[in-house]
Amino acid sequence: MRITKGLRESPGELVLAGVPARAGTLARRIVVHFTSGTVPSPRFDKANGTIELFYPRRDHPEVQAMLNSKLARFCYFWQSAKGEQTHAWLLTSG
Repeated sequence: MRITKGLRESPGELVLAGVPARAGTLARRIVVHFTSGTVPSPRFDKANGTIELFYPRRDHPEVQAMLNSKLARFCYFWQSAKGEQTHAWLLTSG
């Protein structure tokens, strides 16, 4: 998914809108949560097209800076065939 703009920001959460980076992609929104303690695996809600990402609270400034960058921003989400494993990556390009 190509991230197009920020929608909402709070101390523990960022919400961003995007468009599919390829045909067949359902994702349209990313919610980034900053948590204390154990960081959950990323997840994708197909019903509303939302990818949820989780980072340790200490990473908030670095993740925020990357998402505020003027470079092209992308989020890639992967889920195993049985749905037992997930991974997600936030990337910049340009």
